[in-house]
Amino acid sequence: MPDMHTTVKSFRNLPYTDSDDPKQKLDLFVPVREEPCQEESPIIVYIHGGAWRTGDKSEYEFLGEYFASRDFPTAVLSYRLSTKTPTSVRHPTHVQDCADAIHWLYTQSAAYLGYRPSSIYLIGHSAGGQITGLLTLDPSWLENLGGISLWEAVKGVVGVEGIYDIPKLVEVWPTYVDFIQMAFAEDTDTWRRASPQYYALEDRKLPPYLVVHSPEDELIEVAHSERYFKHLETMGARVLLNTEVRGKHFEMLREKAFFDIVINFINESQLAKGSAVE
Repeated sequence: MPDMHTTVKSFRNLPYTDSDDPKQKLDLFVPVREEPCQEESPIIVYIHGGAWRTGDKSEYEFLGEYFASRDFPTAVLSYRLSTKTPTSVRHPTHVQDCADAIHWLYTQSAAYLGYRPSSIYLIGHSAGGQITGLLTLDPSWLENLGGISLWEAVKGVVGVEGIYDIPKLVEVWPTYVDFIQMAFAEDTDTWRRASPQYYALEDRKLPPYLVVHSPEDELIEVAHSERYFKHLETMGARVLLNTEVRGKHFEMLREKAFFDIVINFINESQLAKGSAVE
């Protein structure tokens, strides 16, 4: 982990729906500044992985704390997970929960930030990459909650060792079928509809996209991200592919190189619209 910079204040277990479910809460990390910020800082939204069946926001507070220490307010989400029980949630509940969280941040986080965020950057790792991919390539998820302005508030997306093509994932890794069926049931048509790899935006300009994949990832092959990168390119997206960050599937999230490329990506996309964060 790199060293922290600015002091950070955290707001824990903020509910983003009317439910009391502990998985429908987020933690918000906000930089403490000696003087009021002259410009609105972009807000980062981190969506964890764990095969849609494990994981919790508490495991990734280090990400929220570090990005906030670099002057980027950061929300780390939990969302409801799939289990083997008959009453367990299935797709699209994971995506809907995260859409609800983003809508809450867009409309309610001013009480914590001091401003309503108009620049949102999504980071999705592993299963979270599938979620951020759908939220980006299928605008209806966010527009159904906050209109076109909410989808347009997403100014950049970072997919980190994401799952973008579920049928291909099971083809390459047949043993993964158990957790895929747990989250998406057995209908392979559902698997395809839940895969960002098969979505195309023809009448929208995609936000800048960064696809990151460690060559040391032991759970998902780099070629999976390379195919998604090429898919985004065919839609004319301003997309970058980085396969230089080292580390295994989860360990790479703690590498200084990972934080650096994400911050550089955000700053460069902000510069493109004339408001970079130093």
